[in-house]
Amino acid sequence: MAPSFAVRPHFGLTLVTTALTFVVGMFSTAGSLFASTPSIPRSEATHGHYVVLGSAAGETVPYARIVMDPGYACPTIQGAGTTGGGTTIQMTTRSNPHGFPVLVCEAVIGFDQELEIVLQDQSLALPSVRKQPSRIVAFGDTGCKLYSAKSNSGCAAGTPAQPFASLSAAAAEGETPDVILHMGDYNYRGTASRLLFTQKQDGKSTQVAEWSYDAGDGTGASEQCVQGDDAEFWSQNAPNSNLPDTWGAWRDDFFSATRELLPKAPWVFARGNHELCSRAGPGWFYFLDPSSDLTGKQLSCPEADPSAGALPNVVMSEPYAVDLGTLKLIVLDSANACDSFLNDTFTKIYSEQFESLGKLASGDETAWVVTHRPIWGVTGFSSTESTGCTSADQWGCINQTLQAALKTGLGGSFPSSVKLFLAGHMHRFQSVTFPGNDRPPVVVIGTGGVALDAYPPLGTVDLQVDGEEADSLTTGAHVMSGDKPLPAFGYLDITYQADGTWSGILQSPPEGLTLANCGTAQQAAGSVCVLASGVKAK
Repeated sequence: MAPSFAVRPHFGLTLVTTALTFVVGMFSTAGSLFASTPSIPRSEATHGHYVVLGSAAGETVPYARIVMDPGYACPTIQGAGTTGGGTTIQMTTRSNPHGFPVLVCEAVIGFDQELEIVLQDQSLALPSVRKQPSRIVAFGDTGCKLYSAKSNSGCAAGTPAQPFASLSAAAAEGETPDVILHMGDYNYRGTASRLLFTQKQDGKSTQVAEWSYDAGDGTGASEQCVQGDDAEFWSQNAPNSNLPDTWGAWRDDFFSATRELLPKAPWVFARGNHELCSRAGPGWFYFLDPSSDLTGKQLSCPEADPSAGALPNVVMSEPYAVDLGTLKLIVLDSANACDSFLNDTFTKIYSEQFESLGKLASGDETAWVVTHRPIWGVTGFSSTESTGCTSADQWGCINQTLQAALKTGLGGSFPSSVKLFLAGHMHRFQSVTFPGNDRPPVVVIGTGGVALDAYPPLGTVDLQVDGEEADSLTTGAHVMSGDKPLPAFGYLDITYQADGTWSGILQSPPEGLTLANCGTAQQAAGSVCVLASGVKAK
């Protein structure tokens, strides 16, 4: 088991938030200025309702959640239709140690039930949680960096992240998904890498610039893959930071952008490096992480200590399985796994996590690993920030931490039930297939909305990845469709069969474009994904 890390709640913020909630609740309660019981909110006071799939005591647990303005009581969930019966469930508040100015209410619900959250003015339907999924939609890396007038790029403050909002709206149309997967990195707008800290020098306040801890892609200052005990830990959420994690960034980058898709189907959320505790981790554990006091302990980020190394400042979740009948989704928290270099302490922790993953995948069901960082990925090579794939170091290979942990934790290979590794992190689409090898193929879906990478390799490349022959397929910022360059954003729309076979289309409905076709049939022919007809990597 990985070591547990102490959680030190911000008691002062909690008390202030509680007091403000009570006061606001008095003034917002209909009919009486001095009412002691807050009222149930109206729909305009809510910001999203959804179902998160998690696990407790080895069992899959669906959590219904709603985000709403403070000052209200948590609503109830009631049965609807023929399968809801006489169900009534009271939602309760999640712990809010970082003082976000919204409330999150939640409740444990069951499978195969028609349920709705009852508000003052309407009822909000919850998705029914079913096993044996047929349609699975997968996103990754969906946020949007703040708009820059200088580069004429990004998203203006207060606007939904694009093109993620258009992609998620398109995914919400037509046949309803049975489950939605997200590979992590939800919040780019509020997670700038370079921070300013106010400090006192000679009796005067000055601002000092530092790079936030990111467990990133290299050892340079801008990447901060520095996990040594003697390294300072710089966090957005440390005292005197100019950019703590905020509700506004989460609202704009995720909740506003998924307004239509969010309640359509239950979600499985993987944690990205932008959700590290040094970045948007407080919001991650409040809004999306499946840990809960209802079934165990809700996790949260410790109070940042810049003088300590990385280990005391991070929280690493244990792998867990979402059982969907013949398909088991195993979620791995890879946020702290450095891509190109190793740290003995963190590699050991991930070795233990792979041991746990192996036990979760020991059954007869088809298992897919859902995580942020790809265990096998191909990127550009830099002599200071990469581990080369070949003797000529033509390409860089990631993820070095996960590859080393797999060797020590599971002897170098996954159980035979693991058939697919779904990831994001690389801001592009990529598949890595090992023909004639029992390694599961990797499909990287980093195309959900953040600015795409344009550097090589592009197209189809044969090379060695972690000592084995591999075929990789990669798209950059654009693809050619006929004679026209089009943005290569998209999501993977998967059709799954009970026998474990699947097919998927990487598509961008706003562009009217299918970029790639994936699945077990393509894998049997040599590569798990191929470019769609008429599409070329650019």
